[in-house]
Amino acid sequence: MTRAGPALRFLAAARQSELLALEQLARISDFVALLSELVHALQKERGYSNLYLCLRQDTLLTHLGGLCDAADECERAVRGFLDGMEQEGGKARLYDAIAYALYRLDELPDLRWRVRRQRIDAEAASAAYTRLISSLLAVVFEAADASLDAGITRLLVALLNFMQGKELAGQERALGVTGYAAGYFDEARQARLDGLVGDQQRSFDTFERHAPSGIQRAWRQARRRRCRRGAHARHGPPHRRTPSRRSPRWAPYGSTCAPRASTPCAPSHPG
Repeated sequence: MTRAGPALRFLAAARQSELLALEQLARISDFVALLSELVHALQKERGYSNLYLCLRQDTLLTHLGGLCDAADECERAVRGFLDGMEQEGGKARLYDAIAYALYRLDELPDLRWRVRRQRIDAEAASAAYTRLISSLLAVVFEAADASLDAGITRLLVALLNFMQGKELAGQERALGVTGYAAGYFDEARQARLDGLVGDQQRSFDTFERHAPSGIQRAWRQARRRRCRRGAHARHGPPHRRTPSRRSPRWAPYGSTCAPRASTPCAPSHPG
């Protein structure tokens, strides 16, 4: 019994350590879920802000206000989670990322004020939203990096790359709005669109390598269904004017299945 005492003590310590690790994973998962909801809400707000700044139609403000309210609700949930977060050693990079993201969130009310009063152009507003969203994605990256479980880390890496690919697609769509509003895509916009498309593909390729097989199958099926519907082109010749009344759907993840055509088109759901 005397010799078994230390063994039992360390066995109990091992079980306690496993329990603490599982609790940490649960907290990380909850945090990442809240961040992903906030990112999604801000992506929609960015897209509609872009549309409002390009079209300058006051009738869009009501819907934009609803999107801002939805993002605010998500932000409150994130801040509430952070208020209850216990500070632990060895997570300096995560805490730095959180501090920077909160700094960017504190700038959001001023950005919204400038958007509503059209004191900022669409490209500058989109860039400001993109910086905020990028700071939140950096928090997701650091949260994934802080995980000690290889299986969970793999899932978080898949989620992070999916979110990154989705964000790049949102930037593509936001840039599409400005091109459509201008009536053409110049060479600089086309080059940026091509860069966003390539970066999207790399993110989604990494997502597919790390996602579980069932999610991979669902993802490929969704992409095939989208392609069969017929995606519209993203860009045309420089300075080719577009009919102002056309508004076909903008193809999300346009690089995956959209053929080139001569006329750019506008998103029905910018973001």
